[in-house]
Amino acid sequence: KETLFKRAFNDSSTLANTLATFSTRSLLSGYEASPRTFDGAFRESVSRNFKANERIRVSDTPALAVVAEGANFQEVLLSDRKESFTIAKYGHILKYTIEAMVNDDLGAIGREAERAGFAAAVTESNVFWSVITSNSNMSDATPIFDAGENNLVTAVALSADALEDAREYFRNATTENAVKLNLQAKYLFVAPDLERTAEKLIS
Repeated sequence: KETLFKRAFNDSSTLANTLATFSTRSLLSGYEASPRTFDGAFRESVSRNFKANERIRVSDTPALAVVAEGANFQEVLLSDRKESFTIAKYGHILKYTIEAMVNDDLGAIGREAERAGFAAAVTESNVFWSVITSNSNMSDATPIFDAGENNLVTAVALSADALEDAREYFRNATTENAVKLNLQAKYLFVAPDLERTAEKLIS
């Protein structure tokens, strides 16, 4: 066993690939075991480096206007906004001795890899929700949720009436150019202590 483990750290050995595959499979298993509550509700994008990333949002087009016979089309103006962000690197190093690996027969590596994968998923969720719950500022120094952006309503207790008011709010929401969006509420995010109440209300 000890000879095989030593060979695993030699690039010319195929056992290095075996250990890498084993650890990766365990990592993925642990990562997928932790539910990420934001999946599906938010758009995911890829960053290929640690440089500042930019996202551009172009303003909406105003509602179309009637054009009389012989008249010219009305010219409209569009605007844009830019958001910039950088990604961070998270992780740690786990060290194993030859003796530990020989004695445990790879079991410890698999369990620790699963725990590391689970920790990665938990960290991902914590970082994501900290941005939302802290109501971080956008590039124009305005918080994500702000009354001036028409995306913040007065805080009220979670109730059937509050949900109906929220649905009505989404239906009547408009764009910067006063175009009615007629949005349909699809997700309800609540803190753990409100989960039971939320489940009763939406069922």
